[in-house]
Amino acid sequence: MKSLDIYHQAFKAYDIRSLRHDEIDAYFAYLLGCAIGAHYVGKHILIGGDTRLPNDELIDHLISWLKTCGCIITVAGMMAGDDYVWPLWQSSRYGYVSSSTIYGLVSEYDLGIIVSASHNPASYVGFKVVQHDHVFVATSILKNRFDSVYHSVSHPVSYHIDTNHIQSVPASQYNQLVTLTDKYFEDIEPWLTIAVDYSNGGAIAFEQRYLTIRAADHWHTLIQMNTSADGTYSNHPSDTLDVINYQQLITAVLWDQADIGIMFDGDADRIGIVASNWQLVPWDLVLSLIVGQIDATDRMIVFDAMCGNSIRRAITDSGNIPVVCKMWRYFINEHMRKVDAVVWWEISGHIMFQELGNTENVLVAISYLLKSIQHSWSLDQQLVNLTQWIYREPMLNLHVNDPDVILSNIKLEFAHLKPLEIDGVNIYSDSMCMTARKSNTETIIRIQLETSTKEEFHEILDKIKAIIG
Repeated sequence: MKSLDIYHQAFKAYDIRSLRHDEIDAYFAYLLGCAIGAHYVGKHILIGGDTRLPNDELIDHLISWLKTCGCIITVAGMMAGDDYVWPLWQSSRYGYVSSSTIYGLVSEYDLGIIVSASHNPASYVGFKVVQHDHVFVATSILKNRFDSVYHSVSHPVSYHIDTNHIQSVPASQYNQLVTLTDKYFEDIEPWLTIAVDYSNGGAIAFEQRYLTIRAADHWHTLIQMNTSADGTYSNHPSDTLDVINYQQLITAVLWDQADIGIMFDGDADRIGIVASNWQLVPWDLVLSLIVGQIDATDRMIVFDAMCGNSIRRAITDSGNIPVVCKMWRYFINEHMRKVDAVVWWEISGHIMFQELGNTENVLVAISYLLKSIQHSWSLDQQLVNLTQWIYREPMLNLHVNDPDVILSNIKLEFAHLKPLEIDGVNIYSDSMCMTARKSNTETIIRIQLETSTKEEFHEILDKIKAIIG
């Protein structure tokens, strides 16, 4: 049993995530089951995980105490050989599922637990806990409950693993999810060529099956890659923010002349997009494309401070109201409800829809992008129109020793532009838009910079490099 201080390192800003064995081990999962079960005695709990290798063991230990508390456990991931997931080289007793699928099913249960470390490397594991009303249980609350049971439960050698009498999600609930998704795809004409990279992650289950059947039924050409369950991510890491991970997808878009390329991250709650000209679409411009297809007027559309000025123009042009907000999924979900926003977008590729419980649904986001292509015949020209007055380069992710000191120095350097502190350091002017903020999970400063000219961009970038050293 590890010390409480070591276990504490797994509790991040809005979820639980850390290195397997170092901070999260099987006993951590058992204690987390104790912490959750004590507050959900006798409740129905939905559990599902991505394709990571340690998930089966973690789920074993997680549900053991939940069952002791009388919780009724339902597994969202389909077993190998089931209609929803084909037999795979890496077997899992609990199957595989995406976070988006859990969000779509959780309203039928009291609580949902997602066993995933999202886009992080294969050596990481993690947990997200979401209520039936789609509101996440705050990490601070889970941490306090975890602390309270740490000294009170049995020693690791004496507890019993019980995984008997576990239920599967009934087919009727999956069919409802299919029907809901169909509503967004029904107006898309059958002529698109779509390349999809599932990243060997959670999207190999419901998302892959849905897109495969949809393409076959509606005469789309679907090029699919990385469709097996590989929790080691041997083909490429599942991080959609890292440009190098798109090599396979870009090649597929090139050789098959695809209209769009789509990459899922590890737990399939966010996507990255490649246009038909083989260029990676900046994440805030993805929302700009989606906004034009959403049937809403005079509604709040929320986006995080890392997005550039182009998204403000796109939202205003659509007849809606742009609202800038801090990052962190838990905080944004809460803010979205507060201002009654119809859509929210995060620069990392997360998108939430109010009509879907203020949660992510990547298939719905894809449907809007396909409609955008259908209405204009190409993403390329739309992107040219969105970026014709700006110069930008991919987001910078800079490893630093002391992010707070760096941010303070950046604020001083640009004090004459009156920076805001919506999220980190935020500067908005006629000629530039910049946000510099520290990561919630790593010692990284992320910088999104947008200027009127290339010369101005690199002048500002040189100043930032001098500050960081």
